[in-house]
This record gives sequence, C-alpha cells and structure tokens, in this order.
Amino acid sequence: SSWNSTVSCCMTTTKAIHLVDFCVLLIAIWLFAVYMRVLSKSTVIHSNLKLILAAISTLDISVLLVRVADFLDFSGVYSFGPTLQNSIKMICFSLGLLSLFNLLGERTFALYAYRWYDRPEYKRPHVVTIIYLLQLIFVLISYRLVQNGGTAAAQLYVAIIFFCALIALVVTIIYLISSRIRQHFVRTHRFDITRHSISGQYQMIENQRCDRVIAIYIPYQVLSFFLTFVMGAVLVFQVQQKEPRKYLLFHSLLYLTIAPRVMMSMLIPLTRHPALYKQFRQLICRNRCHRSDHYELSSSDTRYVLVHSNAGKPLTFAPEREADLYFENYTAAWGWTA
Repeated sequence: SSWNSTVSCCMTTTKAIHLVDFCVLLIAIWLFAVYMRVLSKSTVIHSNLKLILAAISTLDISVLLVRVADFLDFSGVYSFGPTLQNSIKMICFSLGLLSLFNLLGERTFALYAYRWYDRPEYKRPHVVTIIYLLQLIFVLISYRLVQNGGTAAAQLYVAIIFFCALIALVVTIIYLISSRIRQHFVRTHRFDITRHSISGQYQMIENQRCDRVIAIYIPYQVLSFFLTFVMGAVLVFQVQQKEPRKYLLFHSLLYLTIAPRVMMSMLIPLTRHPALYKQFRQLICRNRCHRSDHYELSSSDTRYVLVHSNAGKPLTFAPEREADLYFENYTAAWGWTA
C-alpha cells in the first residue's frame, strides 16, 4: 500500500531506518544462534543458569522479531491500541525483567548450596521451568487486567515494572557484596577436607566465574531497561501528543537502539565467562587457531575431534575423559595450594 503522508512524515528516512534496522536484526539473529549453541554445548555452566540466560536472550530476540511486521508495512499508519504486536512486546519485556530475579535467585542458591548443587540429580531444570510457567501465567493475567483497566491501570503497570527494575539493581549490589563475603569465608576454611569435597570446591570456583558475569550483566540489563523506558516515555508522552506525524520515525529510531543493546547482552556472558569465551572463540575461528585431527571411535559411529596446539600439545580429549581430567586438575590445584 502507498505511504499515507497525512498520518506520517519522513517516508524516505523512515524506510532507510527500517533497512538499517533489518540488517542489524540479521546480525542479532546470527549472534543469538551462536550464543544458544555455545550455551547448549557448555558442560561447565549449570543447567539452571543456562536455561535462565537462554530465556532472557530468547525474550529479547522475540521483541526484535515482532518488529518484522513493521518492515513489511509501507502504509505509514501505526496503531496505538492494544494490538497483538504490542501485547507480545510488553509480555516479553515483563518476563525479561522477572528473569533477572530468577538469575539472582539461582546464583544465590548456588552460592549457599555449593556443596551439592553440582550433583547430577540437581542439574535438571525442573524448578526453573515451573517458575517460568507460573510467571508467564501471572504476566498474562496482569496484562489482561491492565487492558481492561484503561489508562490508570496501564500507568500503574509501568510504575510497577520501573520499581521492580530498581529493586533488581539494589538486590544485585547486595548479592555481589554477600557473595564476596561468603566466598572469602569458604576460602579461609578450604583446608578442612571433610567440609569441602572436590565437587564443592569446583562449584565455588564456578560461582566466582559466574559472578564476573553477574556483576556486569544485571546492571547492564537494568540500565538498558531504564534507557528504553525513558525513550519510550518521550515517544508516547511527547512525540505522540505533540508531533504525531513524526511518531513512526522516532519509533523506528527507538528500535534501532534496542538491537545493539540485545547483542551486547549476549556478548557479556560470552566474553566474561572463561568457559563460554573459550567455546565462543573455537566456534568463531574453528579452523584458524588450531589444527584438528579427526578420529572415529571403533565402538560406535560417533565422531569427535582431537585438537592440538602448534607445539603438538593435546588441547581436547575423548568425551569420556573430559570430566575425569577436569576434576583431576582441580584436585591437583587445591592440593598444591594446600
């Protein structure tokens, strides 16, 4: 359909922004695929943590994918009502904010239950899955009530979300402080062999590594939320009220800033956690950094790769040996420091 210049201005600029936004969206989708593959292949990250990180990025990328409908619309008309597109955005936005509390809860539990949290029987994310289902039901009911409540209910809903973001930031600071105190206490008692098994020592070290991610990840997500919130408020209460013909232009600019922030939220775990960063590098420069020799197991049809450095030192091992070598190295490290 033709562009309605009476409703929206700046057709050429808006379509150019849509084209740039679409290219950025393709890059974000590629990074999301890489991010999910790295998480799925990681054997070091706890399954509960992997599920929460994957859920946050899935919600973020879903908000961007809904944007595809705008790219296909050339009419210049935008609906301000509770459309399906706007509803999906708000639901994903709300669940993404609640996921930050899930992340803090999971890391707090891992901090104080480090002795047995890494056992195989606790690696199935049943509890986290149930929590997400309950949160989804809660958000759907709340959003339906907001739709029936009118403008006052919508303002209250936005205020609650804003208040929850502030709480998430404060709780993050409290968690990081308590985490350092707790880990310092555990390190000072590491000589008591009966108190700390190898699995417990391993989980404590993993908590420290994950805290490197949390210390940047949650504050970044909260600040990103605030920036989106402020820009959205300006869009609704200033542009929509005073310059409605420029609404579609500024709406496109808003989403042009969201996609890079979503990509950055995926790059933080990939670059801050050593295990994820190693797999990320291996996936990006698979054939550049090391020479690989392919072997085939005689007992099955499964293929695996033995990677050697340029000096001939083995960098990977057979799948059945990786877990044993991992714990043997931690045992040797703790025995040396003791």
